[in-house]
Amino acid sequence: MYKLGDVLEHVGREVKFGFSNHLFLGAFLIFVVFLGTFGIWFSPAYDDSEKFFIDAFDKVGMLTYCAPLLSVTIFDASLRAIITLHKKENAAESGLYAWGAFLTIALIVFVAISLANAPRDVFSFWSLSAGFLSIFYWFVVNASNDSYKKPTNNSSPSGRGVDDSNMLLSGGKKK
Repeated sequence: MYKLGDVLEHVGREVKFGFSNHLFLGAFLIFVVFLGTFGIWFSPAYDDSEKFFIDAFDKVGMLTYCAPLLSVTIFDASLRAIITLHKKENAAESGLYAWGAFLTIALIVFVAISLANAPRDVFSFWSLSAGFLSIFYWFVVNASNDSYKKPTNNSSPSGRGVDDSNMLLSGGKKK
């Protein structure tokens, strides 16, 4: 059975892996951080209100960001966990997923409490903590996702991805 220290060690490995995978890090920064918060940071520029830019990251702004991000991440992680457990039927892995489910529930409770305590129409550290936890959760859950890995040629000595520009020019067909 996994202990909390083992789970936190696993989370640390996922964070290291996420920062070492440049394709994943680029997708994370562009799509989740920049484009994901587009509606929040664009609204003060679009409105002619006297509000400060950072005040757009208030309770409502962060709720409109955190709720969809968490729901899609939890749905995706749950499907991958069910498929993995169904294929492997490994008792040790199910213990890790049980801890993941527990920490997910704790995260949702903390995000809900943070957003409930955040004041409306003004930036606060409650809304910042809810947004940070949502982004961190997405990062940890998706860091080892195969969709964000560059295909590698296992026969190459370095194990690095092969960038064959001839394949790009010929439409994916090897010459």
